[in-house]
Amino acid sequence: MKNILFAILAFLFVSCSLAQAQEVTQFKWDPITTNIDGSPVTDVISYRIYCSSEPAVDVGSVLSVPINLSGIDGKYICTLTGYYVLTGDESPHSNTVIIVKQLGKYFTGGTLNAPSNFRVE
Repeated sequence: MKNILFAILAFLFVSCSLAQAQEVTQFKWDPITTNIDGSPVTDVISYRIYCSSEPAVDVGSVLSVPINLSGIDGKYICTLTGYYVLTGDESPHSNTVIIVKQLGKYFTGGTLNAPSNFRVE
């Protein structure tokens, strides 16, 4: 009986907290236009998305992709990097965005910082 009550309370807590969260469907970001030294980017840039324990996903040179996490329901902490296609030189990680996956849908879980404008919409 205790376990059933705990399960019901946990479900209600998650449902209530997600009721205030915004459903999201896309990762989006602004292009990298300068190198660390301030010089303009001259090579082709591709991007990689890292989300918690999921494998990194190479998304090419696009500036948005649908959110599609293969893992179980839960909280995912995601970052983005850019890299030069020819050399593989990778940028530092972007700000962090938090995604909550529940029943195949994705919700905002808060944003810690957004200096490079990596976001979900």
